[in-house]
Amino acid sequence: MDKPLPNDFDAGGGSLGAVVALPFTAAPAPRDEHGALQSMILLAWNCHVRALRGEFLYAQQCLESAVDELLRLMRRCGGSATRNLHARNPRRRLEIQAPELAHELLGIVLGTVDMPEVRLLELAERELKPHAPGLDWEQVASIRRRMGAD
Repeated sequence: MDKPLPNDFDAGGGSLGAVVALPFTAAPAPRDEHGALQSMILLAWNCHVRALRGEFLYAQQCLESAVDELLRLMRRCGGSATRNLHARNPRRRLEIQAPELAHELLGIVLGTVDMPEVRLLELAERELKPHAPGLDWEQVASIRRRMGAD
């Protein structure tokens, strides 16, 4: 018999190889605003930590995901300018619906501002806190402080 591959199984369902990849489904999107805010905070924090470690590509990916999470959250509970963002891709037509927000987010995504992950959290607090005061804004402030922003 040939040498077993890592994903080969015996008749009883046991692994013949040394490594087995278990298929896990992707985590579902947060169903409420509290989960969405926590997800955005975690992504911003991961961006910060990875950038400090020199993992700039992964940090950028985390930042992009945090921006997407923020836009979805703004669509759910933001002001009138952001409530009508595109359902599947909130970045679409953002420059038309909320040009100042689009400009600010572009600076964050392109990294033309210092500590873009901190700017993202500040933007979230400024734009969402008046419309969603029940969310955990102290956690946002705490993470910003840990990033060295305050």
